[in-house]
Amino acid sequence: MVTVSLPLSAGWVFGWCVPDDDGAAKNLLMTAVIAYENTLNIFLVASDGSKIFCRLARKWCGVAKTAPRNRIYSSMTQAEWDACKLWSGDDARDAIYDAMYAQATAGTTLRKCLWEAFEVPSIFRA
Repeated sequence: MVTVSLPLSAGWVFGWCVPDDDGAAKNLLMTAVIAYENTLNIFLVASDGSKIFCRLARKWCGVAKTAPRNRIYSSMTQAEWDACKLWSGDDARDAIYDAMYAQATAGTTLRKCLWEAFEVPSIFRA
């Protein structure tokens, strides 16, 4: 099996904006998750899909212990964090892609935060 790696800018041309490098993907993902967490207020409530995505994202990025005590994470016990399925790198990239483009996976605000963090060209923002 041959693996081809393109620069991120070349991937943007084809609508793929998630880096193959786990470290780079985690940095961009946490940028999006933190931006999303900062948008939540009394009027903006996280959807169930967005809550699950953020929990799994923090777990994959190794920053579950530093999760803020907001409505997304406040009910999470250590046992629940431990029970969260840990994404593989490929699972994470698929979940990020789905959250950016599949309507039912994540809410609109999280999707916008992901688009911004991963610098998705406006032509691919549906």
